[in-house]
Amino acid sequence: MQLVELREGLTEYYRQEYPDYSDISITEITRMTENWETIVYTYKLGYQRADTVFSKALIIRLYPGQDGEEKAKKEFNLMASLMMTTIQVPDPFRLEVRNNLQLPFVIMEYIKGQLLSIRLRDDTERQNFYLNHFARILAEIHTVDYETMISQSTMYQVADDPYHYLARLLTSFKDLIEIHNKKEFIPVLRWLVERMDTVPHDKLSLLHGDYHLANVMVDDQDEMYVIDWIDGSIGDYRVDLAWTLIIHETNISKEVRDIILNYYRAHSPFAVEGIKYFEVLAILRQLLDISINFTFDNEIARLNPSKVNQIRDNLEPIKRSLGILYGHTKIRLDQFKKML
Repeated sequence: MQLVELREGLTEYYRQEYPDYSDISITEITRMTENWETIVYTYKLGYQRADTVFSKALIIRLYPGQDGEEKAKKEFNLMASLMMTTIQVPDPFRLEVRNNLQLPFVIMEYIKGQLLSIRLRDDTERQNFYLNHFARILAEIHTVDYETMISQSTMYQVADDPYHYLARLLTSFKDLIEIHNKKEFIPVLRWLVERMDTVPHDKLSLLHGDYHLANVMVDDQDEMYVIDWIDGSIGDYRVDLAWTLIIHETNISKEVRDIILNYYRAHSPFAVEGIKYFEVLAILRQLLDISINFTFDNEIARLNPSKVNQIRDNLEPIKRSLGILYGHTKIRLDQFKKML
């Protein structure tokens, strides 16, 4: 969507939905992120109501694709529910699934601040402070009472227990491997299936799905807000934790990975056992996703072509993941390496 189209569409939207607004203006539109699942912009809304002039910065998150409506509802409802917990998220103001923009969207609060990834880069002396807070929030997410949050979306398919959740997750990877003919990943899947019984757990948790430093906003008072809940789900907390650990080890350092894990353990009521198993699971998810994205330029893939090109231009994180995978399992993915 072009910026001019978005400006005109939002102006018309506010005219239709807020008839008591006058002198409506949409300015300072900036594209923030885009992938196959969402397109995110910031903008400033100006208007007059009665004798008072208002101006506020906002976020609009659009959801293209056939399941965009369900994803928009899911994320909006989850964020609205999280407003009643200790987890801070941007306030979701409006959910629209039938509108003049022709795409489902959520309008939410604009948090004035920085991504935590940028704050850490600019304030290295306070690294431990930020990483401690970051890990504590993840532990809090995993202990949230999620049951009231999932009733309004069919996208939450809750298993009876963590064992069935894990079995279903591995089955979903098996299906992806078969559908996309990615047979090189079968040894990793087999390794995981054979060791399922070694990582028992008795509780399901709310999962963020993609918790990393660039999905947390920090304001001027060092308050942290968790963003991008499109992959939120219910499952074994170690799936979420291991994804966070692998992302930071491969993109930053093992030292940062270890700091996050140690702080998480300090804040979590769980013993955090069998984490290497779930790191292998995270690497399978990561590499399979990348392999599919390198092969398909359509909605089967989760990333747009520009993001795929960014990955191709910096293969070091992938190489590190392959090294971790070999260290944990002694499995080499030679066919996948050739594709790179």
